[in-house]
Amino acid sequence: MIRTVHISRGFLLAAAILMPGMGVANLLDEVEVEPGPDRIHHPVKDEDTHKMLRSLVKENDPLVRLETLRAFDMIASAEDEEYIRKMMKDENPRVAAQAWFVAGRQGLQIDAGSLEQVPSNPSRAIRAAMFTALPGLKGEPPPGVIDTGLEDEDPRVRRAAAFASLDSPEKLAPYVKQETDSQVRLEVFRELVKEPNAQRAEMLQWGFDSQDPLLAAAAIAALAPGDSAHHAEVGKGLGARTKAVVDASVIAVGKLGLEKFVDGCIGLLDTPDTSLQAATCRTLGEFPGDGVAKALQTTITRTTDHLVHLSAAKSLLQIHSDTALDALSTFRQHEDARLRALVAEQMGNWGDSNVAERLYVMLDDEDADVLDATIKALLKLKNAGLSAHRERLREIAHTDIGNAAAEAIRALGFIEDRESIPYFSELLKKIEYKQIRAKRDASLEMLQLFDQTNMVDRAYDLITKKV
Repeated sequence: MIRTVHISRGFLLAAAILMPGMGVANLLDEVEVEPGPDRIHHPVKDEDTHKMLRSLVKENDPLVRLETLRAFDMIASAEDEEYIRKMMKDENPRVAAQAWFVAGRQGLQIDAGSLEQVPSNPSRAIRAAMFTALPGLKGEPPPGVIDTGLEDEDPRVRRAAAFASLDSPEKLAPYVKQETDSQVRLEVFRELVKEPNAQRAEMLQWGFDSQDPLLAAAAIAALAPGDSAHHAEVGKGLGARTKAVVDASVIAVGKLGLEKFVDGCIGLLDTPDTSLQAATCRTLGEFPGDGVAKALQTTITRTTDHLVHLSAAKSLLQIHSDTALDALSTFRQHEDARLRALVAEQMGNWGDSNVAERLYVMLDDEDADVLDATIKALLKLKNAGLSAHRERLREIAHTDIGNAAAEAIRALGFIEDRESIPYFSELLKKIEYKQIRAKRDASLEMLQLFDQTNMVDRAYDLITKKV
């Protein structure tokens, strides 16, 4: 007797894939099921299950047919090509469109007649899918097929046809200039000017001259070092009224190394737009010089925006001059604790142990994050003078301010402060206090460093008993 089982066919499909050889596929012939859109995540290796999958191309539920196509895509077997071709003519547009996608991904050979019929298909999804698949299909498309797509009434179909003809820039350039949909025009333009081709120089100039600021911004963003004839456009862009153009120009100055526009970038640091300020700070990091370092210092002073502070501080580190270090040092006692922590972090990355002398004053900071960043920076710099601050490190280590206390313990280990060993040992016993877990971990590291194996073993025995 056949029993009605309320279970998803997609579930059985997934089960058959997960458990090949277990006879799960046969269940499909013995039960009535409720279809569902379960996803298939595992490629099929069992031949019986593979045959079962092929039988699902005739399922009434389009979701099951859709999932079957996705399975075919993962399996990528030449034996499935016949079924994929059949599903390209499926009555459900979503299924037919997915079949075209799979055909393109697997590089199928599709006859010219089938390709010529698609541009007149009433389904936008199928038309767009066919043009998306074209670059992956074997052979050349019939003459006129792509032209039909570029003239389609739907912008998404035109976009797909345009992307299918990127290897023919001489055909695509006139299309871009005539495209009425601004988003499609922009996307295709970006692709057309991305790589060198016979039409690139002309299209770049068209973008600069366009009344669409997004096209102008895309043209500036596409500039390469070899496009020196167009580099002047970057300078013009710095003074543009449109944010997109200014943003693209600022980034281009750094990317192309256009030092002649540095002063123009410095002038943009006065803008109230903090995102533009941050981008400008990042660009200026590409140009070492005292004037740039001082401009970055002034910017940090004038703003409270953390992203701008971060960008300026990183650029000062990148400039890596004495003036840049002096500029960072002026903010060691700034009222903004986040900025003080940021300064400590960047000074720790300086790579010169002598910089530690500028950081010791920050050990007296009262902010936990600043102390944490400062001690981490000092440990990076490995300055021998840290031992002179032994008492302050012990004081911090004995507090419950979390990560800063843990870093202080590591610093005491660095300066080989053996007088702190009993305190480290005591911390290991306090396994019930979660708030000092970081301190316990650091203490364990230092006891191992000091070769205090007996204390470590006793702490381990205590922890094991507690657990």
